[in-house]
Amino acid sequence: MADEDRIVQLEHEVSALHERINALEERLATPPPPPVQVPPPYIPYGSYQRPPTPRYRPPSEPRPKPPSSPEAEYKIGAQVLPRVGAAVFLIGVLYLVGLAISRGYIMPTTQFVGEQILCAAFVVLGLIKRNEREDFGQVLVGIGSCGFYLSFAGANAFKHVISDEQLIALFVLLALPISRSARGDLRAPSSRSV
Repeated sequence: MADEDRIVQLEHEVSALHERINALEERLATPPPPPVQVPPPYIPYGSYQRPPTPRYRPPSEPRPKPPSSPEAEYKIGAQVLPRVGAAVFLIGVLYLVGLAISRGYIMPTTQFVGEQILCAAFVVLGLIKRNEREDFGQVLVGIGSCGFYLSFAGANAFKHVISDEQLIALFVLLALPISRSARGDLRAPSSRSV
């Protein structure tokens, strides 16, 4: 009988819960009344005052001072970085050319001609850019001239494309414009006297 009493008690609790749920559902089924709209308070025409405008306050922290030497930034950007960039470029080109040579894609004569074209391009670009404030043009001419010397020496010593006499003649021919340039005899076309 204890089980029957327990079942009766559970049925009684379930029916009580069922009635409470039905009451809640009925309350939620009816919509709430609409909110009452209250009109804004009436302000007479002349009584409105603007809020006071905030006064300007200078910043409490001082502004950072500019660098003491603006020349340092110019030296890095205009003089150091072009040289570093030229060196990185040359290292990359040398690596790629060395890779192609080791795999047999480029023959010695083709290597020599390609070196001459590259060095001439550096010299021509340097001569075009020589009138700029920075030393960019001079750096390019220097790289091209150095490339010519190394190319001539490599063509004689390793590739055997040119003879010893031709090497000396090429060195002398390359040294003449460089010595004239160092003395200042080479001028821009617009500054030559007629």
